Amino acid sequence: MPITRISFLTLLNNPDIALSLTAAGILFVYAEFCRPGKILPGVTGSCLVTLGVRGLTGHRLTGAGLGLVAAAVLLLLLEAYRNTRGLAAACGGVALLFGLLRIAEAPGIHLWTAVAASGTVTPVTAFLLSTAVRARRNKCPDMLEGA
Repeated sequence: MPITRISFLTLLNNPDIALSLTAAGILFVYAEFCRPGKILPGVTGSCLVTLGVRGLTGHRLTGAGLGLVAAAVLLLLLEAYRNTRGLAAACGGVALLFGLLRIAEAPGIHLWTAVAASGTVTPVTAFLLSTAVRARRNKCPDMLEGA
């Protein structure tokens, strides 16, 4: 059986791989936010997000999928600014899941890839956003004047 070479760009034609690269890249960028000054996570995350988005845009994207992903982002922001006790974040996670399932036309993203991507990105995003907003609110007024 002959061994064939698979180009990396050929792998990006698979929307599951493109989504996985995008989700991993987002998590690497979050790692850079948590430990500023470390260059490798930010650069790696930026490259992975760029490659993943390039792979996803190679497919025909649907308006319904993009709308659901945008709604998920808005719900996660709502959770960060208004403490809804996780309700908005949970709804955002569900919206992200269904948005990822509908974002690309055939061949679409498989269920378990979308579950893994939304199941990792949603809680981390909700936690980091709420922590950042809470930290900003709890800053001393005299610290804000010196900035």
